[in-house]
Amino acid sequence: MDGLAKRNEMVLMAVIREYIKTAKAVSSKYLLNAGNFSLSSATLRNVMAGLEADGYLTHPHTSAGRVPTAKGYRFYVNALSNKLSLGLVQRRYIIDFFSAPAHADELLKRTSAFIAQITPYLGVVTRYHHRKLGLKHIDLIALENGQLLLLLITKGGEVFKERVSVSKYDFDLQSLEMLLNKHLAGLELSEITNKCKHLSALGSFGSLFDEVSEKLIELLESSQSVLYYDGLANLLNFPEFGRLKLLSSILAALKDSHEILSQFAADQDKDFNVAIGEELNDSELKEVSLVAAPYYLNEVPAGSVAIMGPMRMDYERVIATTECVAGNLTKAITK
Repeated sequence: MDGLAKRNEMVLMAVIREYIKTAKAVSSKYLLNAGNFSLSSATLRNVMAGLEADGYLTHPHTSAGRVPTAKGYRFYVNALSNKLSLGLVQRRYIIDFFSAPAHADELLKRTSAFIAQITPYLGVVTRYHHRKLGLKHIDLIALENGQLLLLLITKGGEVFKERVSVSKYDFDLQSLEMLLNKHLAGLELSEITNKCKHLSALGSFGSLFDEVSEKLIELLESSQSVLYYDGLANLLNFPEFGRLKLLSSILAALKDSHEILSQFAADQDKDFNVAIGEELNDSELKEVSLVAAPYYLNEVPAGSVAIMGPMRMDYERVIATTECVAGNLTKAITK
């Protein structure tokens, strides 16, 4: 965690908690009137100015107060206890929800809606199939405007297709198709990933190979996951989501469920993971945060439970809720 003097940390945490509640810039005068600090007005103003200079707060032009930056929220989340928990009533409510028997897919769909019901945010649940997709054949078809059609046929007869934007043709397309079939036909996804990395490292096939193989792996990976989400209307209650373009960007991100949740869902060494703003690696989602936790089947990660909302989401409640839902989903799936 970034080092901050204790006094500065307390002021930063107070500003963030207040802004999460009100969505209004927080002034030094407000903090003094709230009675949380025995500091002079001048000292408090200097502390907040220092936090702004260090990048933890910013100063909207239309207000005398300050609001947190992504860096400020990251400090806040890192400072939270790893043992956050919900109240007894909330935990009991979640436990009761998962006590009713349901088919696995139906349960996951209901869980995303349940998250949207018990939080003011967007609920997301994914399931990883862990199925083997043996590759039988690859076709590459040239299209207009520098694009290719990538056509994959699996051993089981499934057909997947995707457009690939190509920066330049630095390798013969037919030769590339023959190369891919020679080295990848008959392999499973993990083997394909390793083989493509090896061939790319050789550097003999140019950027065209890298662009096609990257899309090929992405296509196979995305076919192995299922995503359910609910609560998009919840986000309309936040002023941050008043722009239609931002909602469109969220929908676009959800369509690529594998990329967004495989990259930022909690890994097996963590109970949860949090991606804030630009950590989502999407310029259109710089005002969005994602909290995710894994759920398991027979001690193997089976998918992710996630909550998406504005950067000023109530992280303490959201993290505790995500963990509690994921834990109870694990128990229900196991049954």
